[in-house]
Amino acid sequence: QAASDSALPGDLIIITPGRYRGVEVEETGGESGAYIHFLGWGEPGSVIVDTPADPDKGYLRHHFYFINTHHYIIQNLAFENADRGAGIFFSGYFSETGSFAHHMVVMDVYSHDNGEWGMHSTATSYVVVQDSIFTNSVYEHGLYLSGSGDNIVVRRNVFQGNIASGLQINPDPQTATMELFYWLDNSTGDVC
Repeated sequence: QAASDSALPGDLIIITPGRYRGVEVEETGGESGAYIHFLGWGEPGSVIVDTPADPDKGYLRHHFYFINTHHYIIQNLAFENADRGAGIFFSGYFSETGSFAHHMVVMDVYSHDNGEWGMHSTATSYVVVQDSIFTNSVYEHGLYLSGSGDNIVVRRNVFQGNIASGLQINPDPQTATMELFYWLDNSTGDVC
């Protein structure tokens, strides 16, 4: 978490083999051509994230939790046993922020045996998920892309043994519209 909190655009965060708590990242990010990069060092599956960043916060049940963020790469990490959540979760949290998360890359990830999803995104655009494995989600999907979002690429992944679908994509214009109205109702009046 400390490395994530101090990361600047273009920084590489190398995580050596072992077991780790996750991270919470809110309202920050890299830049075009200067992504913040989380890189697991070593053999695939040797860097394991198996606990939320703060297990005492019930609402933060995801291991890598990114809200209203942009320009991140997550590579060569294993996510397991997110009890009631996702190994990786991205959201713009549009109803509160009025914006989407964007430019998020997930590659060479192994996300397995999580309570809800291997990975879930909502209100997130410009996402690439590639060369990853999503298996054995207990209640939901291996990879769930929901709540709108544009310019998403999913390629060369493996989905196996998830209780629901391996890959679930809901562009969901109705929910996106409802989120827009909710945000307009709660905004400060700065919207024209």
